[in-house]
Amino acid sequence: ELKFDIEHKMHSIVIKNEERSWERYYAFLLPNNHDDNKNNRKGVVSGSSGSGDSCFRVSPSTGSLAPRGGASNVCDVTKPYSDSAIISIEWNMGIAVEGVGGDNDRKNNDWKGHR
Repeated sequence: ELKFDIEHKMHSIVIKNEERSWERYYAFLLPNNHDDNKNNRKGVVSGSSGSGDSCFRVSPSTGSLAPRGGASNVCDVTKPYSDSAIISIEWNMGIAVEGVGGDNDRKNNDWKGHR
């Protein structure tokens, strides 16, 4: 679970390929929709991928991972192919986040990242 607020506008996560083959990955965010009796909070991600108006930027959003353990690069042996990638998730504070806490209080937005 990733928490975004005024002090935490960007997070990074590491994804790792556990397979023995090259694998393509796609990174995106899904809201942490939950309905508890205390707050009745429901999260909604604004915009859609590629629309330019999303409240989050995920980078890189797609790529390829080398097989488990990495792979040699015959073109440049000093730059082997990695079996992991660092994904950055940045909150664009200029865009409102809808439906969280009932009062759009940005300090209480909880979001989950899925891969």
